[in-house]
Amino acid sequence: MKSSFLICLFVSLLCGGSAFFASNSPIVGLIVSLVFILVLSLTVVPMIERFKAKERRRHELFHFINSFIITLSVSDSLDMAYNSALQGQGEELTALNASISGLSTMEKIEYLDSYFQATIYRMFVSTLSIFQDQGGDIVRLAGDLLAELTRIEETENDVIALNRKNLLQFVLLWSMSLAITVFLRFGLSNFYDTLQGNVSFLACLGLFFFLMLGSIVIYISFYTDEKLSFKKSEKEKLREVDA
Repeated sequence: MKSSFLICLFVSLLCGGSAFFASNSPIVGLIVSLVFILVLSLTVVPMIERFKAKERRRHELFHFINSFIITLSVSDSLDMAYNSALQGQGEELTALNASISGLSTMEKIEYLDSYFQATIYRMFVSTLSIFQDQGGDIVRLAGDLLAELTRIEETENDVIALNRKNLLQFVLLWSMSLAITVFLRFGLSNFYDTLQGNVSFLACLGLFFFLMLGSIVIYISFYTDEKLSFKKSEKEKLREVDA
């Protein structure tokens, strides 16, 4: 089972349990749990999975180009460079490579553009074509490319590190809000018997969890830089068919 779904399930059950404890109503707790599970599994889980796939491809791209150019500079062999670049890569890229085993090495390299879908990879393919036509020192020829690739990798890693700090703050903020909501049962113990059956109290409690759910979905959308979508894009469908 996907880890992102397990996290969303945990959050849903935690919020449902908190709603039950705050309202003393199993129905309210069940409704909150089911709504959270439904919404998070249809929105947050797909966004996280797309984000994880994008990050995996970014790291694979960095490893692929670096390993390819270094091996090519030593061996002067496209086949050896290509095989070296595939060492230690993920299952998806390995499976894709197996599905195009009938192509020549250069054709495989060009075909992988549909997998990486990055401008820097197209620059790599162009540089490799120039090297094949004109020869020369591949390391010197690809110097600017490697520098840009490293800059992109380091910048993205810095952004991810900053986003994780912001995520921690976001989680702590809503955790404290959730704790306050739960402990209202103790803080308002003298009035709780009256409040637990009050429609206005239950409506405010429902509004709190609605705002919490909405903020989670919106925040994850910004965190992953993924648009909210309930269906797979055409590019994702094509990747699954190719794989």
